Amino acid sequence: MNCIYILPRFILLCTYIVSVVASEQQVFHSNGFSTEQLYHEVPTFTYNDLENGDRDNDLKKVLTTNGLIAIKIPTENPGNLLKGLCECISEVAPMIEGGDKRLLADGLTTRSTIATATQGVENPLPLPKSEITKNCDNQTYESIERARDYVSFAAHEAFMPAMDRLIKQATRNSDNKSILKTKYGKNYDTLSSVVADAVNLEHFHVYSKGSDNRNHRDTIDEALDWHTDGGVFLAFLPAQSCMDNDTNQDESFKIKINGSDLEQTAIFPNHSNDEIVVGIMLGAGAERWLDLPQSLNLKATRHAVKMRGGDIRSWYGMMHLVATDAIVETTPKAITFSELKKFSSSSSVRRFSDRVQENETVFGCGDLDDDTFQLARNNIAVPSRRRLQHVGGPSDCSNNDNFFCWMSCMDVPSDDQSFLSHVHSGENLYCLDPAVLAETNDLKEAVAACSDSSGVAGGIHRAGCQNVWAPSEVGVPTYTSLYVNNEQKELKYCYGSTGMYMHGFEWESSTCIIYLFGPLTITSRSALSLACIGTIVFGILVEFVIRKRRTVLRGMQNGIKKILASAFLYGSQLTLSYLIMLVIMTYSGPLFISVILGLVIGHTLFHWHDFMDKNASGEIALEGSTPCCTNVLDEPSSFIANSQKSNVSDDDDDSKTIQNCCA
Repeated sequence: MNCIYILPRFILLCTYIVSVVASEQQVFHSNGFSTEQLYHEVPTFTYNDLENGDRDNDLKKVLTTNGLIAIKIPTENPGNLLKGLCECISEVAPMIEGGDKRLLADGLTTRSTIATATQGVENPLPLPKSEITKNCDNQTYESIERARDYVSFAAHEAFMPAMDRLIKQATRNSDNKSILKTKYGKNYDTLSSVVADAVNLEHFHVYSKGSDNRNHRDTIDEALDWHTDGGVFLAFLPAQSCMDNDTNQDESFKIKINGSDLEQTAIFPNHSNDEIVVGIMLGAGAERWLDLPQSLNLKATRHAVKMRGGDIRSWYGMMHLVATDAIVETTPKAITFSELKKFSSSSSVRRFSDRVQENETVFGCGDLDDDTFQLARNNIAVPSRRRLQHVGGPSDCSNNDNFFCWMSCMDVPSDDQSFLSHVHSGENLYCLDPAVLAETNDLKEAVAACSDSSGVAGGIHRAGCQNVWAPSEVGVPTYTSLYVNNEQKELKYCYGSTGMYMHGFEWESSTCIIYLFGPLTITSRSALSLACIGTIVFGILVEFVIRKRRTVLRGMQNGIKKILASAFLYGSQLTLSYLIMLVIMTYSGPLFISVILGLVIGHTLFHWHDFMDKNASGEIALEGSTPCCTNVLDEPSSFIANSQKSNVSDDDDDSKTIQNCCA
């Protein structure tokens, strides 16, 4: 009888022991470090898994429980793309445009950052190449640009299509397929469309933790306390250790899964010679802002960064946000994303040294203002994104389909209205910060937030600045006026100016051509017509001077007067010839034709007698009209005869044969 009672208890005891041993296997010591930690191996998906939908159920399960996955992208020898950050960014970040260096709230960790952004998916804003190569090296610049492309490819070509597939399945039987709406009535039904209208923030970080009087190498402290990111999702390269005697694996990234208080160290798979690993982490936007069915109840990842004293780690990530006018809260009233940032503790006034509070939602990283490569396995090609470039100012942009903003030529925002429709409705295009506009309702202040110290709109590198249509206000700088006639509300004939079309001949171009002198810029079709008429007259004048140079000198006696007259006429001929050559070099098709037409007309007019007079010899003196090829071949026999009658010496008269200088 006793055995009947003892046996079940013995079995329960054995079961308990086995479970304890199994759980202990998840707890181990690392590098002699004494604090026990629970490790979580991040669920990993290949590019093919996501592309083909082979593991959609697994993906859905992870995203609705902890929101953190890893994606393996096949490539060829990616190397440590963040190594250059370790070696120089921490020292020179403040000297780089878009860079910053701050002490975090723990008083020991500094974070050095270079910030940039991508408009939508295909328009990455530029990194300051010259400053990075000057302060670091070109290899560092190329590596971090490759990092941007790898992460973009994983997010936009692998993760988002898979998410769109899950969303489509979840909303298949729903009458309302919209997952997000804007203040002005636009609906989004896919994650891809949400991201396409957003400015997605990018940050390169190097965390460096010092130590105080204690031996911090034996203690882990928070560098960033527990929080969730405020975007829809974050795509990133898992942090790499910068320590010479350390492995590349970084163990400072901590997570809490599914509302649990159990702290775990996220372990990502290591990069290999034929693969690179990109992390995807859902933010508060995925959990709270997207209107998804209960069957696809996404979960944001609650995480923190905890480091040992003396540790240094590098990291890169792209936070995918929503459009500034997207409605992200509906109670007690509709609140847009820009308004939410205004009321958030991490708005534009937040500093790097501010402490992140428990469970706080963080937008970005505070107030920080083309290579094509083949993926070796499966022949996957990562498309080159169109790199926007830093430009000197508004005149460097086309001012047609792109305008100066964020020190770059940024595209006109696309919507259902044409450009002129906006103009006719009393709107202009402004480079501004929509968050500032939502906060202050002051267009001038929003534009000023994106202007440099001299007042040039778009002249600073500030996250959030973009070209936005807004009701026109007098006195607020807008580049629309560069090519819109505000009185007639019509597009100008051309915009900006150039002395030469750099891509070959243009018949008519959106860029105005400078006709020799700045004030003579051709800004209309009628001005072009006048310029063509003037150029024809110009060509006739050149032939006139060439003809007169011979006839006038032929009738003069040798002496000082003839030398001075010859010098004056020769100088006039060179001046006119150089000017007409510059007209040719504009590469304007109409002006080129006008030059040729003028020279031909002039040549015909001033040699008419030689052709038509029966007593003339009919021989034509050939002389070039361009300075590099000015030449005179044998003069007509009539000229020679007249020269002989005038006793003009062959040595000092222009009738002598002159060798072609172009030979």
